Amino acid sequence: MCLSGITDRANPNGDAVDMSAWTVSGGVDFTLPPGTVVPGNGRIYLSPNVRDFRLRSASPTGGEGNIVVGHYQGHLSNFSETLTLSDASGTMVAQTTTPNMPSDAQQFLVISEIMYHPADGAGLEFIELFNISDSVTLNLEGVAFTRGINYIFPAGTILAPGNYIMIDALDFANGTALANGGETLKLEDASNGTIREFRYQDESPWPLGPDGNGPSLILINPLLNPDPSLASNWRPSAENGGNPGETDATTFSGNPNRDANQNGVPDLIDYTLGDGGITTLTPDSLIFQRPLGTDDVNLIIESSTDLSIWSDASPFLENRQVTNPGGGIEQIEYTLSPTAPTQKWFIRIRAEIITL
Repeated sequence: MCLSGITDRANPNGDAVDMSAWTVSGGVDFTLPPGTVVPGNGRIYLSPNVRDFRLRSASPTGGEGNIVVGHYQGHLSNFSETLTLSDASGTMVAQTTTPNMPSDAQQFLVISEIMYHPADGAGLEFIELFNISDSVTLNLEGVAFTRGINYIFPAGTILAPGNYIMIDALDFANGTALANGGETLKLEDASNGTIREFRYQDESPWPLGPDGNGPSLILINPLLNPDPSLASNWRPSAENGGNPGETDATTFSGNPNRDANQNGVPDLIDYTLGDGGITTLTPDSLIFQRPLGTDDVNLIIESSTDLSIWSDASPFLENRQVTNPGGGIEQIEYTLSPTAPTQKWFIRIRAEIITL
């Protein structure tokens, strides 16, 4: 990285500038060491590895009289980001925004399923990747897991649009394994650009079922490319053992006639009230269940005092808890907040189909 890329020219003046303790922040973090001086009309280069910089075959490189300092932490992303140059007092000197030039793998490759703790130690750990593009075939040669587990895709590995590929524990390199207690995974493309880096966990609010109880960890709606660092974007697999190599979702839009209650209404949730029902409203909580895998259905809880005007009920709901009683079901429980109406009021659950 050349500081002239931040300020147009690092030092457009004729006088030398002492840049000791100046900082670069953003995608990378670096404090210039004491004695760093840029000559008039000169440039300074920052590198994560000064030796590698001097061995470059193309300019700028060693032997050209360049001023090079290192080693900074982090890396320049292929996705657009802001870099800030500040002086020793912390005053911003300049900013620049890097261009947005992600690789195909960075745009379309997602980690869609993780089996990190097979039940009772039986079975194998695995990670599933998914090509979310509908037109781009991904060349995975050189794509690698560099944190959590070690694995490099060999030459000739391609992933067609809409297809999955699984890596199981037999292929993990250097004796690495997925930690039962959660850990950070990092997936990089062939140019060492980060594709995904996030930490999965085995404690609430992350799903607890995948922690040795049979299910795997499933990314919800991977076609939307959700943030994998958020627990709310993951759920347990609908079946024990996971579902590597294909989708685990049971799309409502693809099954419009599903009607286990035989009442002419497709089953999004079990809404039966009373004894034997699994949707209950007590004075201090709301509990309902829905099938795992119905990822294209968003359930919106609304409230009313007159059955005519309905509004978002979330201000009256708190302490959301999700548990998995088994049988491909997840149970959602809310505590009613102190702000909930004290007069007679009603709650409904409205289903909204998410178009993928």
